[in-house]
Amino acid sequence: MTSTPPFFPVGSKVILQNLVNEDARYNGKQGKVIGPLNQSTQQQKVFVASINKTLSIKPLNMQYAPRDISSLEREEIISEKKSLEKEIEQLVRDNPTPKLLGSPISSEFRNKLQSWAAQRKILAKKRERLELLVEEERIRGVLRELGELYPQVGIWFTCDE
Repeated sequence: MTSTPPFFPVGSKVILQNLVNEDARYNGKQGKVIGPLNQSTQQQKVFVASINKTLSIKPLNMQYAPRDISSLEREEIISEKKSLEKEIEQLVRDNPTPKLLGSPISSEFRNKLQSWAAQRKILAKKRERLELLVEEERIRGVLRELGELYPQVGIWFTCDE
């Protein structure tokens, strides 16, 4: 289960997903959000360079393109953090620790255990990602403060690219 933000900031690099019918051919294409959320259609304009075309896409059909954490904007980090927190809560709720009673394990129960283990691995990776995002935001805050305290050497303490 992947949580989707209510909209993507203009300039975000995204990957198109879960499109159906004739638009399914765009699944997996990378694009750049070039317009804010249209309130009436609930879509955003996305430019896909590989086909030199602008498409109107719902946020539900986009995910952030993978990129280095250092390139994320503050708003993206906060949005990703909130999204991951909700996803982690849902994973924990949906996958409580199974109780073993010492009897032989049926194949159905073995499958449930394997599913639980897989979900817990996903949860661990998401928690690790969340911790990295929180640490990145803390470091950016320290760098901003250093830049304000020492404006003459601000270039050394900048976290903006």
